[in-house]
This record gives sequence, C-alpha cells and structure tokens, in this order.
Amino acid sequence: MAKNVGKKEQSNKTKIIPFIFFVLVLIFVFGGHLLNKLRTDNDKNPPKGTGDELAVVAIEMSSKYGDSTLIKYNNYEILVDAGTSSDKAYVQDALKEYVTDKTLDLLIVSHAHADHIGAMTDVSFFDDIDIDVSKIVDTGHEVKSNTTSETVSQKYNKMCDELVSRGAEKLEYFDIINDKNIETVWNIDTEGKIFLEFFDTGNILEPTTLKSDDLNDTSIVFVLNYNNTKWFFGGDLTCDCEEDLVKNIKGVDKDYFTKENNVVYKTCHHGSETSNGELLLDFVKPDIIFTMSGFVSGESKDDPIKDQHPYFTALERMKKYTEKIYWSSINGQIIFTTIGEEIEFDAKGRTHDYYYNGEIVNKEEEKLVTIFESKWYLALKALSPQEENKLSE
Repeated sequence: MAKNVGKKEQSNKTKIIPFIFFVLVLIFVFGGHLLNKLRTDNDKNPPKGTGDELAVVAIEMSSKYGDSTLIKYNNYEILVDAGTSSDKAYVQDALKEYVTDKTLDLLIVSHAHADHIGAMTDVSFFDDIDIDVSKIVDTGHEVKSNTTSETVSQKYNKMCDELVSRGAEKLEYFDIINDKNIETVWNIDTEGKIFLEFFDTGNILEPTTLKSDDLNDTSIVFVLNYNNTKWFFGGDLTCDCEEDLVKNIKGVDKDYFTKENNVVYKTCHHGSETSNGELLLDFVKPDIIFTMSGFVSGESKDDPIKDQHPYFTALERMKKYTEKIYWSSINGQIIFTTIGEEIEFDAKGRTHDYYYNGEIVNKEEEKLVTIFESKWYLALKALSPQEENKLSE
C-alpha cells in the first residue's frame, strides 16, 4: 500500500514540476511585460527634439505680454527670453521637461524689458530646477532706476553675474555684430546642418548708448536654420527698424528666404500693429507664424474681448501670407517639430479660460486651431471698424 502511494506521489510530482515551470515562465514573461508597461505608463514620455528632430516650443504666458521660446535639438537647448515674473513656473516647467541633461546651452535675452526677463529676477531661477547655463547673449542694456529700488533688468544682471561666476560665458549683441573675432553664424551640431545666424538691425549700438528711446529697437534678431527650414526671431523690433533689418539681411544674401524654404516666423513684439510691417513680411514670406502674450480681456462674463497683442490689424497683414497662425493663449504650450523638411504642429491646450458670448470657450476644441478658427478672432471680427480703430489706438 505504501509503495503504491509512493508511486502515486512520484507520479503527481512528475505532473506538478512541469506545471510549476510553466507558471514560472508565465510569471517571467507576462510579469516582465506588465512591469515594463507600468514603467512606461509611470515614466514621462521623452521630450521632443531628440535625435535628428528639432523641437521649437512656444511657452504659454499668463500675463498681459510675456514672451518665451525653448529650442531643443538632441541635448542642445536654447531659451529665448523668459516672460514676466508671473510666468516663472511655466518657463521652469518647460525647462525641467526639455533640458534633460541639466545644462542649458544658450540663453538669449532679446532685450531688457520686464515681459522678457521678469521671471529671471531671482538669482536662484535656474538653481531651483537644478540647471546650469553655458552661454548667455543679451544686449547689455538695462532700465535704470532713479530710486534706491532695483529695476527688473538690474536684478536680471545679478542673476547673470552669478552664472558667470560659475563659468557661464556672456556675450553682448553689439560685439557679435561688430567684432570680427566673433562669428555671426553659430553651429549647433558638428556637421553644420543646424545653426543660428545673428543679424544687424541697424540699431545695435554699444550698451552705454541708445540710438532710440524705445528699448524694443535694441532687440536681438536671429534666424535658426535647419535643412530646409528657417525660424525667424525678432524680439520686440518695431517697424521703424524692420526696414534696416531687411536691407542688412539682403546685404548678406538677397535670396536669404527662398520659396523652397519652410519659414516659421515668431511675431515681433507679440504681434503688435507697430511691428510686423509689410516690408519685413514680404521679405520673409512666412509659411507658419506663432506668437505669445497673455489675455488682457475676456476672462470673465462681464469683460468683453477687446483688441490686444496680437492685434487685429497685424493679424490681417500676416494673413495675406499664411493662415497658419497660432497663439499660445489659444493653443496653450505650442510644440513644432521637424527633421528639417515638413513641420508638425502640436499643442498642450491652454490653462486659462476666456469667455465668448457669456460662456467659457472649450479648451479642447481650440487646442489645435489657428487663431482665425478661434472664438477670440470671431469676437474681434465682429467689432465695427470704428471700434477696431478706437481699440487699436
């Protein structure tokens, strides 16, 4: 009897061992798959702009003006301006997402107005997110104060001084344009297929001197070139300077912007009507346009939409060249990606609400629309010409 039981136990063991092995295989295969899935679901997707892909990110702004763009190609990142003090968190979040190697390779500050440098008035702006800065380019100008209190630009300069003390290199626009030992073309990659080119606007004087009383006219202008795409950045340059700029670019290459190029144009001065003149637009001939600024009206039922940056008249001028015009206050954070040919558009959706005819406009419905498809534009278009002229003054 015992022997028979022993045989039965041995037989059972023979059956159980393969079953256990099969279960272990299932656990290994499916458990590993589940673990990988959990890791994928829990980990943040890698930011765009890696490999041969270029990403240009227009960061959503919260205040009346505000301007900040992040450029990423592989592990090379450029921050162009940083908005106002109220935009600080938006800019820092974008830096945390895209500057994965913890080193911002280039900070370009177009000019010293608070809506472009306000977020960087704290020495710890980059420290708070554990990011180093390799190189800074600005105009060297600042807004002086007649009181004992520091201006925004003076606070920004303190931050720069701290970065320089840690090893950051700082250059001024005047020196780039005028110093023969500093190239105006900067390669981002070793092959030279992606590069920045700085241009003289005709208003670039030494930092201690101003040609114009308007600090906007000191704005840095550069073009990002990548294969068949060109990306124009003009700060807050005004129409008065745009004519000289066009002459100077034509002096370098009269056919600098060709029909074969896909040209992306970041509006000058947030889409102001005193910028973005016909002469510049006709020279650039943009295929895509983007702009940044915050809402100044329409944020409540009792606050009707009014003309603002980007202005209706400026939009109508730009519309002659393309209807692919996007605004971060409509779309939220905007992300353009390309490998140097076709340009893809995406957006995260705005975080701010606005009202149209007494109702909140659906964020998801306007996430990927052009400005001309938005309720905002419909409200502007509905204004009488008399009201438009009055509001644009």
